[in-house]
Amino acid sequence: MNERTMIMREVARIAHVPDSHCARFLRVVDRAIDAAQKESPRTVSKSISGGVLTKDFFDPIGRAAKDLRVGLERLQGTAAAHFFSGELLPVSEPEDAADPIAHLLRSLNLGLVIEVAERASARAKRWLSKRGRKKGTGRPGFDRFVIAILAASEQTGGRLTIYKTSYQGGRWAGSLLKTLQQLRPLLPKTKFFPAGTLGYSLHTIYQRWRWETGKSRRTRR
Repeated sequence: MNERTMIMREVARIAHVPDSHCARFLRVVDRAIDAAQKESPRTVSKSISGGVLTKDFFDPIGRAAKDLRVGLERLQGTAAAHFFSGELLPVSEPEDAADPIAHLLRSLNLGLVIEVAERASARAKRWLSKRGRKKGTGRPGFDRFVIAILAASEQTGGRLTIYKTSYQGGRWAGSLLKTLQQLRPLLPKTKFFPAGTLGYSLHTIYQRWRWETGKSRRTRR
């Protein structure tokens, strides 16, 4: 067993993930670590906003999925469908050979693509700052990594916490803090962790995550 696997297994124990869901939890954590490592070397002059992501990435995906769905639906019952279906049948195994275009529409699940793009856009706008404004810890890659760990823990039956205490050095404690301390050797060494107290940064993300997922009421500031 290599060091990375040992560290992640310890993280699963800290998060109280049941043995039956441990493999799934480890896969998500593994992907999150790889994503953090790939993103870290990129030089970003300023934080990208949720609006920019929507305009440049999510909206084009949604529009393309809608256009493709409309295009395929228009084919059905037309002379064009005869030629399209004739070429589609040899390269696919439709459930309903009488209507391969309908099968293609179901298999592509373009409605799901549209829904995911719209939800991703809404989430990005909640989590990323508007131009010129800081939101979160100031390290978007770190914020996204912590959210991935929190979500993985919840989805696999585990639980991660962060809280203030007068009995620990640094005044912060909890399984989320222990998890990040364990994973630190596997994460980018520069421009990833926020400045200041790690416990405070984790608490900030944890509270926003609880609000976004409906686990706490949003408070006015």
